[in-house]
Amino acid sequence: MKKFTMLWMLLLAAGMAFGQITSTSSGGYWSDTTTWIGHVVPTESNDVVIAGKVYVNMEAKCKNLTVNSGDTLTRDGYGRTLYVTGDLTNNGVITKGDFTIDITGNVTNNGTWELGTIRFSGTNDNTITMASTKSINSTTIIKSDTNSFLIIGSDSRYNSCVFGNSNYNNSFYKIKIKSGTGYVLDLMKTSAMNGVRFDGSGSVLKDAVFGHNYYGVSSYIENVKLKGKTVIADDYKIGRAHV
Repeated sequence: MKKFTMLWMLLLAAGMAFGQITSTSSGGYWSDTTTWIGHVVPTESNDVVIAGKVYVNMEAKCKNLTVNSGDTLTRDGYGRTLYVTGDLTNNGVITKGDFTIDITGNVTNNGTWELGTIRFSGTNDNTITMASTKSINSTTIIKSDTNSFLIIGSDSRYNSCVFGNSNYNNSFYKIKIKSGTGYVLDLMKTSAMNGVRFDGSGSVLKDAVFGHNYYGVSSYIENVKLKGKTVIADDYKIGRAHV
């Protein structure tokens, strides 16, 4: 019986090394084995489900990431980066400034999102979608590749966010953003597009602020319907927009 139990535990651990890993309902620190069912800390090979309150306390990595409704992903008392090599779906809460999520896939927000930075990496297009009543708040959204697009895939709202550079710590590259046809992108008079090339694809851009990024890269917009109050402003020179 002891041999059978030991063999079962080894097979379970081996399966989790390459499969899905779910946190316990009590959560804990990402680096702690007791945070995870099966006592295996996730790696870039694992899909992860957050089913408690989990604190990122290391340079953490995973494949696809899901935060369950009522549960929370955050960081400890230090600035942290979580690398997601697949897609991220938030049905719960993602929070804390000075917390960067580096993602190569797509983002879906069905919950509460208040974060430091979303950094899209890789060379493929990335898509952001969100539920009709949700928003992304207090977040800097950057993309490292200048040849692919960040695609707005649904009606969406951004409160106190920045697309592009807000300070010298971020990438200085211009971001290419493209909206799906007919979607409303609401920047709520609080969010800015800095150093962005935006193809509206016939969508509606509401209450937006345009400027240049830290390195003086101006914004460029086209094929978009402007709604509400649109501000084209710049601390150093006049920004430009083509509608």
